[in-house]
Amino acid sequence: MIYRGNAVSRGIVTGKVFVFRKKQTVLDRRNVAQSAVEEEFLRLDSAVIRAGDEIVMIMSLLEKENAREAKIFQAHADILRDVEMLKMIRSRIREKCITAEWAVEQVYDEFITMFTASGNELTEARAADMKDVRQRLISVLQGQAMTSLSTLPQPLVIAAHDLLPSDTATMDKKKVLAIVTGTGGETSHTAILSKSFDIPAILGIAGIADILEDGEEVIVDAVEGCLITAPTEAQRRHYSQEERKFREKKAFEQRFLGVDAITADGVQIKIEANIGSCDEAELKAAPYVDGVGLLRTEFLFMQKDRLPGENDQFKAYSNILSAYKGKPVIVRTLDIGGDKQLPGLVRPEELNPFLGCRALRLCLAEPELFKIQLRAAFRASVFGELWVMFPMVGCMEDIRKAKAVVVEVREDLAREGISVADNIKIGIMIEIPAIAFIADQAVKEVDFASIGTNDLCQYLMAADRMNPQVAGYYQSYHPAMLRLIRSMADVFRKHNKPLAVCGEMASDPVQASLLLGLGINSLSVNITRIAAIKSLICSVRMDELKHIADHCCGLSSAVEVQDYCREHLCIKV
Repeated sequence: MIYRGNAVSRGIVTGKVFVFRKKQTVLDRRNVAQSAVEEEFLRLDSAVIRAGDEIVMIMSLLEKENAREAKIFQAHADILRDVEMLKMIRSRIREKCITAEWAVEQVYDEFITMFTASGNELTEARAADMKDVRQRLISVLQGQAMTSLSTLPQPLVIAAHDLLPSDTATMDKKKVLAIVTGTGGETSHTAILSKSFDIPAILGIAGIADILEDGEEVIVDAVEGCLITAPTEAQRRHYSQEERKFREKKAFEQRFLGVDAITADGVQIKIEANIGSCDEAELKAAPYVDGVGLLRTEFLFMQKDRLPGENDQFKAYSNILSAYKGKPVIVRTLDIGGDKQLPGLVRPEELNPFLGCRALRLCLAEPELFKIQLRAAFRASVFGELWVMFPMVGCMEDIRKAKAVVVEVREDLAREGISVADNIKIGIMIEIPAIAFIADQAVKEVDFASIGTNDLCQYLMAADRMNPQVAGYYQSYHPAMLRLIRSMADVFRKHNKPLAVCGEMASDPVQASLLLGLGINSLSVNITRIAAIKSLICSVRMDELKHIADHCCGLSSAVEVQDYCREHLCIKV
């Protein structure tokens, strides 16, 4: 049988399965006498201390080998000690006369539901953090140890319905051949860890933990995104050769890490980095790219139980600008959903936050939040080359309102005698079709733009990219998508202004080739894909890619485009 999912970390392996099943906790959902409420408070306080000790132990182990994952557990510690959540749990115990674990479940589940429904990948990752802390706290209250992957007997393929951050952080990475899960996406903790440790991973194979059995042999093709059970001898031989070819190709690509991205017919392409934190790996990528094409600032807003202050943001932006000194760093202003998704910021509930008050809309609705971020970024501008980009721009009024706030912040800083760089460029993300269709007007208001293909595609195709029920409608190869990108590239080239792509299309070899042919000359990619995309660019001819892209724009379906690319692009995905 062949099962398909989302390949989030590339590789090909054959191995035996270990199905990771968590112990089923029987939650103590019962009422207690009013006289026992104080005892439940003591149990809760004791459990918070012990759970905190466990988190500190995990952090100390991780700091030696993976600073980024260690930061995740600092967020867990902050969630565990969140004063407002603890107050809510204590109130629930007192008012309903229930056990501490039942109160923990109720309060945490309310927040998890809210974050999961946000429609924002980062806040969905926050929900995973809360599930992890909830499980740890309840396990301590129940006197049970959390199930661990730290003592695997041999190298195995790990299969699970889902993996919490503590599962992935404590696993014995040397004995994990690959990871396959029933849930999870490109930005999940499992995806982040598997990429950083170079572990092949396929996520989103529904029900896979119930399908597989311990000890059975499988082939994990995390290039094409398929899992093969009960492989034939012919399949074993084939994938053994494919695994060898993949390793050879990867070693070959690494040789391009430090070279300029120039096509075989002499066209230079800018390669920039998408980064989402200040961790060491992302800062060390500076010598190999032309700048930061996308700095996701949301990490600053989701790490603690309060909004980050101006100085907190200033320090983070200064570090990144200093590391990439002499190269543009595009700081995307806060891009987050609108339904109470920021600690310390209460917003009205929305029926559909994904189409609601989020990103730039939220910043314009909360001007002080916006001004603080801009002040911090502008103060940091003296440390490098700052470009500021506004997400989810839907109309010309959005651009003009945002630019008015920029002017106001600049004037405030000048009055205070604070130095700001003179050459800060202002741009927009193009991800709402409305602004894409009037790119000829928008280009006159901005210095640059970047196409967020992930959101542009889902809004264009009216298909939630996180919803597996409509996955077939999310078609980034659709001719309408290609035509729209080509038209924007033509507009920005005519006005001699930079236009980049920073979505997932830029990191995929076939789609990156199409983007180049459509007229995009700047790609911003995950740091793990820099060498691969540079290798691709150095092997292709721009004149040929333009001919292929033009032909694809004239086709009628995504399937036809993919078939044509498969036939005419000599690229091994």
